[in-house]
Amino acid sequence: MIGRICNQTSKMIQFVSRRGEVVLIRLAHSMGSSSLVQRMLIWLILLSLFDAIATDAGLHMHAITEANPLVASLYEFHPLVFYGVKIALPFLLFLLLRFVADSTIITRLVFLVTVVYSLVAIYHVMWMLTVIL
Repeated sequence: MIGRICNQTSKMIQFVSRRGEVVLIRLAHSMGSSSLVQRMLIWLILLSLFDAIATDAGLHMHAITEANPLVASLYEFHPLVFYGVKIALPFLLFLLLRFVADSTIITRLVFLVTVVYSLVAIYHVMWMLTVIL
Protein backbone atom coordinates (compact mmCIF):
# COMPACT_ATOMS: atom_id res chain seq x y z
CA MET A 1 0.00 0.00 0.00
CA ILE A 2 2.73 2.48 0.98
CA GLY A 3 4.74 1.55 -2.12
CA ARG A 4 1.75 2.20 -4.38
CA ILE A 5 1.06 5.60 -2.77
CA CYS A 6 4.75 6.60 -2.99
CA ASN A 7 4.83 5.48 -6.63
CA GLN A 8 1.71 7.53 -7.45
CA THR A 9 3.11 10.53 -5.59
CA SER A 10 6.40 10.22 -7.43
CA LYS A 11 4.63 10.09 -10.80
CA MET A 12 2.53 13.16 -9.97
CA ILE A 13 5.56 15.14 -8.79
CA GLN A 14 7.48 14.13 -11.92
CA PHE A 15 4.53 15.28 -14.03
CA VAL A 16 4.49 18.65 -12.30
CA SER A 17 8.23 19.14 -12.52
CA ARG A 18 8.36 18.16 -16.20
CA ARG A 19 5.27 19.89 -17.52
CA GLY A 20 3.71 22.05 -14.83
CA GLU A 21 6.80 24.03 -13.91
CA VAL A 22 7.20 25.31 -17.46
CA VAL A 23 3.58 26.42 -17.49
CA LEU A 24 3.95 28.06 -14.07
CA ILE A 25 7.10 29.90 -15.13
CA ARG A 26 5.39 31.16 -18.28
CA LEU A 27 2.36 32.25 -16.28
CA ALA A 28 4.54 34.02 -13.73
CA HIS A 29 6.48 35.80 -16.48
CA SER A 30 3.25 36.94 -18.09
CA MET A 31 2.19 38.43 -14.75
CA GLY A 32 5.27 40.65 -14.70
CA SER A 33 6.19 39.63 -11.16
CA SER A 34 9.73 39.59 -9.82
CA SER A 35 11.96 36.55 -10.05
CA LEU A 36 11.77 35.88 -6.31
CA VAL A 37 7.98 36.03 -6.29
CA GLN A 38 7.87 33.77 -9.34
CA ARG A 39 9.98 31.16 -7.59
CA MET A 40 7.94 31.44 -4.39
CA LEU A 41 4.70 30.98 -6.32
CA ILE A 42 6.06 27.94 -8.12
CA TRP A 43 7.21 26.44 -4.84
CA LEU A 44 3.88 27.31 -3.25
CA ILE A 45 1.96 25.46 -5.94
CA LEU A 46 4.29 22.45 -5.73
CA LEU A 47 4.06 22.45 -1.92
CA SER A 48 0.28 22.70 -2.14
CA LEU A 49 0.19 19.72 -4.49
CA PHE A 50 2.48 17.76 -2.16
CA ASP A 51 0.29 18.71 0.80
CA ALA A 52 -2.86 17.50 -0.98
CA ILE A 53 -1.29 14.18 -2.01
CA ALA A 54 0.33 13.58 1.38
CA THR A 55 -2.84 14.50 3.26
CA ASP A 56 -4.89 12.18 1.06
CA ALA A 57 -2.40 9.33 1.60
CA GLY A 58 -2.25 9.97 5.34
CA LEU A 59 -6.03 10.02 5.66
CA HIS A 60 -6.33 6.78 3.66
CA MET A 61 -3.74 5.10 5.91
CA HIS A 62 -5.33 6.59 9.06
CA ALA A 63 -1.89 8.00 9.91
CA ILE A 64 -3.12 11.60 10.26
CA THR A 65 -6.29 13.62 10.62
CA GLU A 66 -7.02 16.86 8.79
CA ALA A 67 -6.56 19.68 11.31
CA ASN A 68 -8.44 22.30 9.29
CA PRO A 69 -12.20 21.71 9.76
CA LEU A 70 -13.10 23.42 6.48
CA VAL A 71 -10.66 21.32 4.48
CA ALA A 72 -11.80 18.20 6.35
CA SER A 73 -15.38 18.87 5.30
CA LEU A 74 -14.26 19.35 1.69
CA TYR A 75 -12.46 16.01 1.83
CA GLU A 76 -15.51 14.30 3.35
CA PHE A 77 -17.71 15.80 0.64
CA HIS A 78 -15.46 14.47 -2.15
CA PRO A 79 -11.68 14.09 -2.48
CA LEU A 80 -11.73 15.74 -5.93
CA VAL A 81 -13.25 18.87 -4.41
CA PHE A 82 -10.51 18.75 -1.78
CA TYR A 83 -7.80 18.50 -4.48
CA GLY A 84 -9.43 21.24 -6.54
CA VAL A 85 -9.51 23.73 -3.70
CA LYS A 86 -5.99 22.85 -2.50
CA ILE A 87 -4.60 23.41 -5.99
CA ALA A 88 -6.78 26.40 -6.94
CA LEU A 89 -5.99 28.60 -3.95
CA PRO A 90 -2.31 29.18 -4.81
CA PHE A 91 -3.30 30.00 -8.39
CA LEU A 92 -5.50 32.77 -7.01
CA LEU A 93 -2.34 34.48 -5.82
CA PHE A 94 -1.18 34.61 -9.45
CA LEU A 95 -4.40 36.42 -10.32
CA LEU A 96 -4.06 38.77 -7.36
CA LEU A 97 -0.56 39.74 -8.51
CA ARG A 98 -1.99 40.79 -11.83
CA PHE A 99 -4.97 42.78 -10.60
CA VAL A 100 -3.86 44.31 -7.29
CA ALA A 101 -2.10 47.66 -7.60
CA ASP A 102 0.05 47.29 -4.47
CA SER A 103 1.85 44.00 -5.06
CA THR A 104 3.97 44.30 -1.89
CA ILE A 105 1.00 43.05 0.10
CA ILE A 106 0.64 40.08 -2.24
CA THR A 107 4.39 39.44 -2.13
CA ARG A 108 4.26 39.29 1.66
CA LEU A 109 1.22 37.04 1.50
CA VAL A 110 2.97 34.70 -0.95
CA PHE A 111 6.01 34.58 1.35
CA LEU A 112 3.90 33.87 4.45
CA VAL A 113 1.84 31.15 2.77
CA THR A 114 4.97 29.54 1.29
CA VAL A 115 6.55 29.40 4.76
CA VAL A 116 3.39 27.85 6.22
CA TYR A 117 3.18 25.25 3.43
CA SER A 118 6.88 24.48 3.93
CA LEU A 119 6.21 23.74 7.60
CA VAL A 120 3.24 21.57 6.62
CA ALA A 121 5.47 19.70 4.14
CA ILE A 122 8.00 19.06 6.93
CA TYR A 123 5.16 17.72 9.08
CA HIS A 124 4.11 15.37 6.26
CA VAL A 125 7.66 14.11 5.79
CA MET A 126 7.92 13.45 9.53
CA TRP A 127 4.76 11.34 9.72
CA MET A 128 5.72 9.53 6.50
CA LEU A 129 9.07 8.60 8.03
CA THR A 130 7.38 7.28 11.18
CA VAL A 131 5.00 5.16 9.08
CA ILE A 132 7.78 3.82 6.82
CA LEU A 133 10.30 3.19 9.57
